[in-house]
Amino acid sequence: TPPVAVMVLGWVALAAVVIVSLLRKQRIGPVWLVAVGYAVACQIPIYLMRSSRFTALELAQTLRYLPDLVVVLALLLAVGLCAPNREGSTWLDAMRTRMVVMVCCTGVFVVSSLYSTATFLSSWRDNPAQSYLQNARAGLAAAHAASSAPLLDQEVDPLVLQRVAAPENLASHMFALLRDRPEFAATTTDLRMLDVSGHVVDARVTWVRSIVPGPAPQCGYLVQPDFPVSMRLDGPLLPADWTTEINYLANSDGSMTMSLSDGTETKVPVRPGLNRVFVRLAGAGDAIKVRANTAALSVCIAAGPVGFVAPR
Repeated sequence: TPPVAVMVLGWVALAAVVIVSLLRKQRIGPVWLVAVGYAVACQIPIYLMRSSRFTALELAQTLRYLPDLVVVLALLLAVGLCAPNREGSTWLDAMRTRMVVMVCCTGVFVVSSLYSTATFLSSWRDNPAQSYLQNARAGLAAAHAASSAPLLDQEVDPLVLQRVAAPENLASHMFALLRDRPEFAATTTDLRMLDVSGHVVDARVTWVRSIVPGPAPQCGYLVQPDFPVSMRLDGPLLPADWTTEINYLANSDGSMTMSLSDGTETKVPVRPGLNRVFVRLAGAGDAIKVRANTAALSVCIAAGPVGFVAPR
């Protein structure tokens, strides 16, 4: 955003051009009305398509949306220059003073254009994407070497790629072509994440909600192929991509299917013994539905947190 003084000078310069053109040319008013009308009309579709309660109205004023305006203004300028001069405007005829003023105005315009270009470039040099990607590439390689456990998929930092670009803002999409990295999955036994700087760090699940302790003594929730369960939460969850920490005891290798009461299902592999797994659950609701997929599989599930992934 330019300084207020620059914006005021711009409006003053535009007003001066309008006044001089009206004093110099005949029937130039309709030309200015068409220019103003087209400048307003061409922004209306952009406002309708890009405006929402989550976006700023200034988005519609982005210059890349208005390339046709330059062509129309150039045509209107040609029409305006062809208009006949007023009889009382001889004081604006070619003279030394007018030439000096025109040269000065042109010089000021060129200097201001160069200045705005230079400041625009400098504002984009402060770009966190380059360091983020470098850190992520090195961190993913180190994480792959340290553990074979996959990473839970996550959105990258919004300063690198915003949510409006979904699903391209997911780490699994952004780093899909990297070979030296862990796999991205919906479950993992080693919770790690990319922080705001792109480093891979150990993570934890925040306690937005928690799984209420189950009814089975010394077990919690007993899940078997013929006996699916619904693990109640201590409060409802709004629609989002949630992560839950599942602490379980299983009698054999197998898999379970988990989902929020109003969400998509996620297949969760289990191992025999006392273990822990982190599961990504998309949806909403006040309970987590669980069913065993493997014959003769019995799993005891304890209480645990449901929330977002955050650095430990």
